[in-house]
Amino acid sequence: HSIPIPGVKALADHTDGAVGYLHIDAHHDTADEINGERNTMVSPARRATDHPNVDPKNCVLFGVRGAANNPDVIEAAYDLGYNVMTMFEIIDMGIDAAIEKALDLVHDGTDAVYVTFDNDSMDSGLVPGTTAPEICGLTSREMTKLAVEVGKRGFSFLDVAELSPLYDSSNITARLDVWWLVYCLSGYADSLNKGTARLIPSGR
Repeated sequence: HSIPIPGVKALADHTDGAVGYLHIDAHHDTADEINGERNTMVSPARRATDHPNVDPKNCVLFGVRGAANNPDVIEAAYDLGYNVMTMFEIIDMGIDAAIEKALDLVHDGTDAVYVTFDNDSMDSGLVPGTTAPEICGLTSREMTKLAVEVGKRGFSFLDVAELSPLYDSSNITARLDVWWLVYCLSGYADSLNKGTARLIPSGR
């Protein structure tokens, strides 16, 4: 029996309706198992949809890129029906349109939304404190825009993945993570105050 990653499982277990899942990451994380282990750092997106109310049509893999994504995880993402938005597609589309598309998909018919932000979604030159850096990632301006728009739409659960303090000179990556969380939360609070965002429950 496979167990989804704890945060998504907790939200899905306490939500009667559908749950959207926004996976902001350089990597697909759709490996079913590694040497028999089904709950690994390369499996969270795969495990998220083990829960019956997390439908791949409401799951977006945003910003994926890099040679660390082997053919198996790439094929699995498409075979499972996830919405894959590669970094190159985001560049071609433009960040504003890409963010709008991603958020439309995760909010479409859902009652709760889980957002996970992996530090390696950022360009490797900006985040020294992560375990799997990849070039050609999001800039800090793009990340801030994404955070504000995530907040405007509302969310039920946030997490930040792959902060490695040992590698994080001058706490650069940790500061970026705080910036991400502050702008998500402030965007949400501002929209609630203006009455332009729906109040999304965090589960029963």
